[in-house]
This record gives sequence, structure tokens and C-alpha cells, in this order.
Amino acid sequence: LDIFESILRWIKSQLSGFIYAPSPCNIRDMMQEALLSVQTDAEEKGITIKTDIPGTIQVAAEREMLQFVHRSLLNSAVQFSLSGRQLSLNAFEDNEAVKVRVKAENTASTELLLPLFVYRGRDYKPGDAELTLIICKDFMDKMGGQISANPEGDGLVFEYVLPSFH
Repeated sequence: LDIFESILRWIKSQLSGFIYAPSPCNIRDMMQEALLSVQTDAEEKGITIKTDIPGTIQVAAEREMLQFVHRSLLNSAVQFSLSGRQLSLNAFEDNEAVKVRVKAENTASTELLLPLFVYRGRDYKPGDAELTLIICKDFMDKMGGQISANPEGDGLVFEYVLPSFH
């Protein structure tokens, strides 16, 4: 419901002449807030969550769009993770950008997950998880960022990059 509520806010903002005006967004605070949306599912699967995000890291973004991305990536990471594993969240500054990573260790088959952010054409009917991640990519494009999902070891890393806010 949180995801669809965010989509509804996004649609309303588009209809009212949305103009992208980035503001400072503290990654650690926002990620802590977004973690609440997956806490129950993570606990049910016995997934532990390790966070290493400095409190000083801020990106230039639209808060609601970025929070939609955070909730979506966390939800996907929990869904793709095998029971009893760990999610690792970290962020760091690299030049004028911030890189945020959500790593799910020991996931289901990563080969199936690689084209998650790819629009596959007019006749393709994506599932809910894919549709959500396609929307995340659109949001990242609007905010001047990039997003990806890549295998790493026996896990999967969701990663995005946005301009740093100084």
C-alpha cells in the first residue's frame, strides 16, 4: 500500500505541473524510515539488516521519489533473499556523487533478476516487482541518477547513484 500511495502522489504531482526541484535528502535518515516498511517481512524470513551509512551523506533529490526507490529496493531485496540471510546497506561519496548499495546475500537465481530495470516493450506485461523497479528507474532518470541490479558473489546488489548535495 505504501508503494501505491507513493505512485498516486507521483501521478498527482505530474498532473499538477510537477517541476523537479531537488532538495537535500539525508540518506541514513530516509533509509531508516524506509526500513520500517520491510521490517515484518525481514523478521519473518529471519533476515538481518546491517546498515553502514554515515549520517552526513546527503543527495540532491525529490524526497518522495527517492523514498519510493528506497522502499522498493528494500522490498525487492527482502523478497529475493533466502531465509536466514543478511541485507547490507551502505552509502559513500564518490567525487560529486553518492553511491547507495543494498546487497542481498544468498539470493534466489540472480540470472533471472539482471534485466529488472529494463522496459521490454508495449506488449510485455511486467509483474508487480518489475513494474515497481521500472518506476524506480524512471524516478532516477528524472533526478539525474542511475540505478542497477547486479550479481555479486552469490548475492544481488541494487545500487543507485545521485548527485551529492553540498
